This record gives sequence, structure tokens and C-alpha cells, in this order.
Amino acid sequence: MTTERELLASIQAALAREPDVWAMRNTVGAGESHGRYQTYGLGKGSPDIVAVLAPWGHWICLEVKTKTGRVRKDQQRWMTLARRVGMTVAVVRSGEEALSLVQQARELCASPRYTESMQMGPAPADAAIAARRGNTR
Repeated sequence: MTTERELLASIQAALAREPDVWAMRNTVGAGESHGRYQTYGLGKGSPDIVAVLAPWGHWICLEVKTKTGRVRKDQQRWMTLARRVGMTVAVVRSGEEALSLVQQARELCASPRYTESMQMGPAPADAAIAARRGNTR
């Protein structure tokens, strides 16, 4: 049976072969460093691998589980929030599933609805700042 560590390595290798994907291992934890308590990673429940899809800058979050692995409540909560803000998120159990998720994200990003939403212009706060500076379009 494949361990989660071996599965992570094989998925990272598969993603590394994709020229438009920048994948990073998201190690989460806390500990003392230089006399201070510090946390690292994207927080409790965040995915094992976070990838960015070029040229869109779209986030793909992969929670890696073995065949029998189960998603914890904090992981489910993180995935729900990430989906709400437009990230592509899934539990993957193989390199093939990870590459399939990347392909789904590519198709989403190439869709007219997605590309139109990305051309909405500056966020309201950015527009207000620009207006105060006299930099209106």
C-alpha cells in the first residue's frame, strides 16, 4: 500500500511536468524558532499542495489522501471557504486525479465567463483610491 508521503511525492512529480503549473508543498505547523513561537503554512486544515495555474494566477488546492484516507472537519471547512472565493479545490488520491483537476481548472479559466469576470476592472476600493489621487480612467 502506498503511503501518503509516497503519494505526495508522485503527485508533486506529475505536477512538476506541467509547464503552466507552479506547485508548492504546504507544510503546516508551529514551533519555537529563535526564542519565539511561530506558525507556518496556510493554516490548520489547508491543503497539502497549493498550485498556481499560469497565465491566470488561478489557485488549485489539492488535499492528498491515500485510498482509505478521510478528510477532517477542519480540512472540509478550509475547502469550502476556498471554493467560495473561486479556487479549484479537491481531494486527490493519485497523480492522474491531480492532473485531471489541473485540466478542469484550465478549462474553467479558458471559459468566456471566467475571462470576462477577470476583466471587471479595479476593485471598488482600488477605484476609490485612484479617484482620490485623481487617477480615474
